[in-house]
Amino acid sequence: MGTATTSEARLTLIHPPVSKPCEPPAGIARLAGYLGARGVVCDLIDANVEGLAFLLQRAIRGEVDAGVGLRGAGSRIGPGGADRREYPPGRGGSAPVAAGGPGRARPPGEAGEGWDATNRDAWTWRALRNLERHLRALRSPLIYSHPDRYRRAVADLGRILARLPHRRRVVLGLADYQDGELSPVRSEDLLAAAACPGRNPFYPYFVEGLAPRLVAGAPPPVIGLSLNYLSQALCAFALIGFLRGRYPQARIVLGGGLVTSWRRRPEALGALYGVADFLVAGPGEDFLLELAKNRGSVKSDDDRRDGGEMLALETSPDERGKPLAPSLQIAAPDAPAVHEARATLAVAARQGVFASREAPASRERRPKNGPAPGRVRPSQAGSWPGRSGVEEPPEVVPSCPDYRAFPGALYLAPGRILPYSAAAGCWWRRCRFCPETAERNPYRPLPTERVFADLERLTREMNPVLIHFLDNAMSPALLAALAQHPVGVPWYGFARITEQLATPEFCRRLRDGGCVMLKLGLESGDQRVLDALDKGIDLTTASRALWSMKEAGIAAYVYLLFGTPAEDREAARRTVEFVAAHGAAIEFLNIALFNMPAFAAAASGLTTRPFSPGDLSLYVDFDHPRGWSRGEVRRFLAGEARRHPAIAAILRRTPPVFTSNHAPFTALGGGLISRRS
Repeated sequence: MGTATTSEARLTLIHPPVSKPCEPPAGIARLAGYLGARGVVCDLIDANVEGLAFLLQRAIRGEVDAGVGLRGAGSRIGPGGADRREYPPGRGGSAPVAAGGPGRARPPGEAGEGWDATNRDAWTWRALRNLERHLRALRSPLIYSHPDRYRRAVADLGRILARLPHRRRVVLGLADYQDGELSPVRSEDLLAAAACPGRNPFYPYFVEGLAPRLVAGAPPPVIGLSLNYLSQALCAFALIGFLRGRYPQARIVLGGGLVTSWRRRPEALGALYGVADFLVAGPGEDFLLELAKNRGSVKSDDDRRDGGEMLALETSPDERGKPLAPSLQIAAPDAPAVHEARATLAVAARQGVFASREAPASRERRPKNGPAPGRVRPSQAGSWPGRSGVEEPPEVVPSCPDYRAFPGALYLAPGRILPYSAAAGCWWRRCRFCPETAERNPYRPLPTERVFADLERLTREMNPVLIHFLDNAMSPALLAALAQHPVGVPWYGFARITEQLATPEFCRRLRDGGCVMLKLGLESGDQRVLDALDKGIDLTTASRALWSMKEAGIAAYVYLLFGTPAEDREAARRTVEFVAAHGAAIEFLNIALFNMPAFAAAASGLTTRPFSPGDLSLYVDFDHPRGWSRGEVRRFLAGEARRHPAIAAILRRTPPVFTSNHAPFTALGGGLISRRS
């Protein structure tokens, strides 16, 4: 994005690990486009793809963490080979390093515990030997036409990451992060992750890969993190703890889809004071613009224009000695408590050890009466003239996303993928248990002319092999426009099953317009269940749509949801029968178990209980009104559903781990090869 001078408005935006490393993060690219068009220099860092690539490259070089190699895999040479690495003086030969080089970044007091250097695992060694070949293969088209080779490559990469010498009971994968000691839905555990970043598997990347980039110019005055998935939460807070220790003067902003979901739990969010300066729920473009141009200061909420909700804001003096005005905040703690928490985090981050189980900025430091409810400013945008009542103009007029700063060569895909959002919200917005329905989020589509102008510019800049539409559901109007005006690049996205897709001629024009795959939320093959969920789907229309898409050459990626309150075993069997009858028309399949959203618990009329002990949990458990318990649903899925020959065949075609992100390449097959040749 260019090097900023000290006089320029500047901020750093980071996408933390872990999420699928196959395409650049759309959230911070959208922010960079908006801010860059208004004179703010944005340094974009995809710490997810960079961090995973860093760990895999160290595995290739045999420099994994404490230098021993892979967890349970013995030396770097392989079975039967000698370890020829040099041992630095003063360590008694206990921590080997790469020959001729210094030891790699490692927090004090950590020695790679839990290792068995004599245990040589055949699968791990085979995966390590083939690592570079697998990386090259996943970045070329050919492997996507060979499912067995593809599955082997993905499984081997996952094996290597899982066997890295993590500090605790951590399971790290290409798209997942699980910690046996810390939970991403417990605020106390998020604070523990922030207080001890040295225990995170990505700590070496933070030190050797991320930090040098942050100090290449002037220290960043504002650092924003985009948190969208639970698999990112613990790593994001570990990164915040690291940043606090290295750059104590930086203002840290935490936003993204997960923070927006957490706004319903203000009592838990209050425990996170002192870690991030700002927790932003919803749109944050104008807030970040103000923050960057004022080098960490913000105006009061009455003067702000965007719809972003400030959940927490530190009330401490800025560099000019003026107090920062709280803006849409939960009750902020007193400034000394905040600084005490920050100091504790900074010391812990430098030491790499967690001194106390009582996390900094704990509940004891909050006001005795607890956090006040967050103020939500009513939307000032009414219905758009000439449009339906559910559509509203954007509160913030977006700019074209900016993907130029991302390292395209690192992503695990056979070319660049262009993520693009043509609308915010959902044009249907009626489904039960859907956040869009519960939150009454308005539907805000971009004008079609704007969409095509953005895509023309982005395809010219990126030369993508695939466009990924990120809309909750692509509108019929957008689909019709894409069918009439091809964008010149294969594309896919989520769409609702409508009469439009049940028309063979329209599907043929859609395929000619570049559509290679559509994701369809069928959910159930029982009409009574669909009606109870208010899906607006008619199974007869769904059948015609699937066959029309099949005839046109558009792959159908179908999503099923089992265990909803309206379903019983017989309804589940009807879903299996529907899928089996349409097996030839369904290319890929996602089978999921229903989780009751916490926000819907009261309206459901069901007996509920906590789904997990986490105070940030987004779901609750419930007594199924038809006795269709989660255990019974799981057994049904593992038996009758997944073992049905027709369903098993579809699941074998469905890419593991990367799922719908890589499925279009499988659907394209030789067509992608011909495009790149």
